[in-house]
Amino acid sequence: MYCQNCGAQLRDGARFCWSCGRAVEGAPPPPPRTPGAPEDAGDSGTGASGNADLGAEGRPEPRVCPAFLHVAQYQHPEDRRATEAIKVLSPVVAVTRLIIAHMGEPSVTGQLLGNAVKAGPKQFPRLYGIAEECARILHVPVPDIYVRQNPTYNAMTFGVDKPFILLYSALVDGFSDDELRYILGHEMGHIKSQHSLYLTTFHLLTTQAARLVARYGLGMLVFRAARLALESWSRSAELSADRAGLICSQDVDTAARALVKLVLGSRRLASEVDVDVFLRQSEAGSAYNTVSELGESHPLVARRIRELRDFDQSTEYAAILDSGADPKTASPELIEALAAEILDQAVRQIKPGALTNLFSAITRDRGGLEKGAADLHRLLDLYPKTEAAAAAEFYLAFCAMHLRRAAEAVTRFERFLEEHPDHEMVPEARFDLGSSYLWLLKDSEAARKQFERLVEEHPKSLHGKEAREILADWPDRV
Repeated sequence: MYCQNCGAQLRDGARFCWSCGRAVEGAPPPPPRTPGAPEDAGDSGTGASGNADLGAEGRPEPRVCPAFLHVAQYQHPEDRRATEAIKVLSPVVAVTRLIIAHMGEPSVTGQLLGNAVKAGPKQFPRLYGIAEECARILHVPVPDIYVRQNPTYNAMTFGVDKPFILLYSALVDGFSDDELRYILGHEMGHIKSQHSLYLTTFHLLTTQAARLVARYGLGMLVFRAARLALESWSRSAELSADRAGLICSQDVDTAARALVKLVLGSRRLASEVDVDVFLRQSEAGSAYNTVSELGESHPLVARRIRELRDFDQSTEYAAILDSGADPKTASPELIEALAAEILDQAVRQIKPGALTNLFSAITRDRGGLEKGAADLHRLLDLYPKTEAAAAAEFYLAFCAMHLRRAAEAVTRFERFLEEHPDHEMVPEARFDLGSSYLWLLKDSEAARKQFERLVEEHPKSLHGKEAREILADWPDRV
């Protein structure tokens, strides 16, 4: 039984294709291939054909699509530390805000794409099908993917509100389908980890620093400091993206072969490389490897391969592949931990943007609020009955209030208070509900009732004291 859409062989009784996800109804078998012909003509080396792993009967083994996947499950420790550090580094934050605020994403996108061609179901369908599979495995929307003429092997991720992937044509021609799964998984890993904002800034600082200085009048030292900080961060971020690529390809030898091709720039020579010999070669200069990475945006390829091999043997990677097709297979402890990780990530995005004073919420804060809200919705979809889910419901109301969506904010706060009357955030929710009535809906009577109830039920809480102060000079406020 075969899929009519992509030709993948299916188990008897399958309702959906494991490869492309399309519904299947008794599809006839595709035309037989020539015996011995490689599945992917883009890679002719006998030791590096890049075909899918074959089972005992010669059929492709379906890749595992985890029932749930959060960045915390595969994020490299160096990336976690570096990302947290760069968020508070003033030159990077200042330059990032400046570029995005003044140039805007459409301008950035236009500069980067130029003469690129977008992939889709009817345009580069084979490439797009691989992207769809990677997106399902990583639990991310399929990003826009563009191909641009260039004779070098390279792939990049750019964008802020809507990240996209740019592939060079030489890479698409020279890499097998399995290797492209690793490459696309790597780039989607950047998107899932929310690296794209800083990657875009790094690209602009690398290619257009002089023009940016002339346009905005900032000193070159500010841009240079930001670039150096981003170089260091980027090396750590690549290690997490490599892990995402492995999760998509699910074959560490394929991932290593793809990395070797990137460093060689030659399909023919890559098929003749012995990865173990290459790694031993790099060990001879290990004393200089750390110095060699300084000023580079990526770690040395030998290190990346070693890191991937370590992850391939780790309990974290095994847990991802063993998660099966049902979230119920995870332990309650793991589910609570994953939900807490998503909540923590969402709150970090929300709090810096939404200032405590509702009057101070301004346009530039929308990005963090919208992204935080998206994470909260995902948390509720994946783990609706966890402890973190209750807090997620409060923060969704919080986001709606600061985005000035009055009706949504009031509805969400009232639902939270009704469903979680004993939650520790009840005083804050009651106060924010009163504020939404007062400042957004201009309903002073409804607002006063909420403040009075807050003072009555939680008189010693911080928000109870604030409500008491508001009520003390109520005529002046109203």
